[in-house]
Amino acid sequence: MKRRRRSCVNICLLVLGILLISVGLTIFVYFEAIYDYLMSSALRFAPDTEPFRVWSVNDPPLDMDLYLFNWTNPQDLFKKGVKPRFEEVGPYRFKEVKEKINITWHHNNHTISYRHRKLYYFDPENSVRNLSDVINMINVVPLVS
Repeated sequence: MKRRRRSCVNICLLVLGILLISVGLTIFVYFEAIYDYLMSSALRFAPDTEPFRVWSVNDPPLDMDLYLFNWTNPQDLFKKGVKPRFEEVGPYRFKEVKEKINITWHHNNHTISYRHRKLYYFDPENSVRNLSDVINMINVVPLVS
């Protein structure tokens, strides 16, 4: 009984070994063709492929918080001894949306050209202030020149 079981196990191991060797030899012989096929199908960048769709879809919107300094005493500009007072106001939250527009394929040199457009939308729900606020600021251009 033990001898019969041992010979059955040996036959199964022999068949499994021959099968693994034949699969290994097949992969070894055809590896380059299989690799080229898988890479060309997975990495092909054309308008009808998944990589192009993922690339061309707009990035998720980014939140941008803007803080400004309001000059609270501009009427005291020419008074001696009075220092200007500034108060930080904000945040004013904007959503930055990026778009790829005018996508053009150049088949002669295998390149793509496009324009990047950034749009900013005010987000009143997440802003502390609103866009109708009046803010006094210093014009730094005449100060520097």
